[in-house]
Amino acid sequence: MKMSKILGVAGLSAIISAATVLYFTAPIVKPANAGISPKIVYVDRVVEKIVEIPVKVIVKETKTTWLDKTSEEDLNCLAQNVYFESRGESHIGQSAVAWVTLNRVVDKQFPDSICEVVWQTDQFSWTNDGKSDKPKDAEAWDTATKIAEEVLSEYGYSTDPTEGSTYFHADYSKPGWRHDFERIVLIDQHVFYVGTHPKT
Repeated sequence: MKMSKILGVAGLSAIISAATVLYFTAPIVKPANAGISPKIVYVDRVVEKIVEIPVKVIVKETKTTWLDKTSEEDLNCLAQNVYFESRGESHIGQSAVAWVTLNRVVDKQFPDSICEVVWQTDQFSWTNDGKSDKPKDAEAWDTATKIAEEVLSEYGYSTDPTEGSTYFHADYSKPGWRHDFERIVLIDQHVFYVGTHPKT
């Protein structure tokens, strides 16, 4: 056998051996944290190393709610309306009062802030009954505040139980203006309506 062929076979054997050693001894860079996926780098069809590349992270878009942009004063006014108009009623019954209050804020017939809506003359009975406007039932006030926050968080994103109502009255009263509106639903002790200002 010629020396050139012997050297050729020996050389090929040496290359294979070196490639094998390189394959099994190549350094591996371990991921630094979660959210990383591996990428294999090849050199002449032989694995040189395994590196880690960041995986694209999809950030869920957060929604902006009324609660995010409502002042403490307006939150307090909304909670007061829930407390004085519907404390003692079911969760949905108290929520309905909050929904009507916010429906009025977005309705051009009414003022454009929560406190202005609540304190608009002759709109909610408790605001001109001559009694104290300071809640006395701590537990009921806590519930009213939580419900106010909940409705502020949900308004515009979940179903309005009053279906857009802007008026309501106690089921035992018979105000004359009720004939001018469309009756929508009875929830607990309140009847809810939509419509324009009552006739004078």
